[in-house]
Amino acid sequence: MPIFLSSRNANEVSSFQHLQVDLIDPTRRLHIFSGIAIPTFEIDDNDNIHRIPVVVDLGMALPDLQQSTAQVGLASISNDESEFVFATDSARVEAGGTTGQLTLTVDIALMGDDS
Repeated sequence: MPIFLSSRNANEVSSFQHLQVDLIDPTRRLHIFSGIAIPTFEIDDNDNIHRIPVVVDLGMALPDLQQSTAQVGLASISNDESEFVFATDSARVEAGGTTGQLTLTVDIALMGDDS
């Protein structure tokens, strides 16, 4: 089951910023979004890797989106004492349906004792 976060809620996405840049072609714009997603989860399982998508509503619709890219700054963290591991597997930006509502989806992987 996905974890849903909103960029409008500072308890879910901290330091959210949106920068819009005009390009040479006046019909196109570059949108840059940044922030720190704060998903809440609990895991207590040393034997299995749990994969969970985290979906962040970016608070903007772009029905004419031409292309996108996503980058996450954290690859993985771990705690040797509890065998806890948190990792990001992939990230993508999508414009949903006819509205073009933008979301960032990051697939995370979790394993280990409660930490």
